Amino acid sequence: MTISLESKPLFSFGSLMDCDVLTCVSGQPLSELSIVAGTASGYVQRAVMDQSFPVLVSSTSALTTGVLISGLTDIAMDRILFFEGDEYELADITVETSNGEAVPCRYFQDTAVYEVSDHPWDFLHWQATEKAEFLVRTKRFMRLFGTMSATDADVFW
Repeated sequence: MTISLESKPLFSFGSLMDCDVLTCVSGQPLSELSIVAGTASGYVQRAVMDQSFPVLVSSTSALTTGVLISGLTDIAMDRILFFEGDEYELADITVETSNGEAVPCRYFQDTAVYEVSDHPWDFLHWQATEKAEFLVRTKRFMRLFGTMSATDADVFW
């Protein structure tokens, strides 16, 4: 099993925090992963207009909660890159765990493709109201992994 991301955990602040979505997208069993809660200072989650997922926006006094995902294999990371598409790029971020440890991570940074609302994105609200439909779309979309590029697959989202 090859571990990716140069051994840096992936910080997820959106739909990949959900275990069902993470399993579907990564194709990797949760039992092989380490998932730890974390907080990123200086960022806030904002809803993307007309979508059911967030982006991180700089905000000096804000804190964003999410999870640090470690143990992703290269193929799992390839699947996540496909899922995230060209709208995001991997960037560095430091995340603090509940025990106060500052951990260098990678996260998917918005490439300014989407129009971002002023409204916060709430994970628990998303799970209660949008997850079911999102998971159906995600399963359909991930069946395209390996058959076409993420850009070409976007029309099927």
